[in-house]
Amino acid sequence: DVNHLFFDCPFSTICWQKIGLAWDTCLDIHSRLEEGNRIFNSPYYIEIFIIAAWEIWNIRNGKIFEGHSVSIQLWIVRVKAQVLLQLHRVREDCRSIVVQWLDAIL
Repeated sequence: DVNHLFFDCPFSTICWQKIGLAWDTCLDIHSRLEEGNRIFNSPYYIEIFIIAAWEIWNIRNGKIFEGHSVSIQLWIVRVKAQVLLQLHRVREDCRSIVVQWLDAIL
């Protein structure tokens, strides 16, 4: 189920904690995203959320379909790489803020 995969399983929980998010499991998915936006307090919240969720999805698929190990470190490397790939979409005067956040959090 979506809630388990992205929010409730131990792997996902640790991933979200790495970027400063702890989800309230009593909330529905839309309320969780709104609460995450409030907590994260960044104009790039939704982009970071999508990248983080995408990499959770990819790592879990690697485990299920290819027998790969689940690794928080691999998730961190992939999230960093994806954020850096998307950095060209960030306003030039804000790029250093995103890079500093990335270095500090991950």
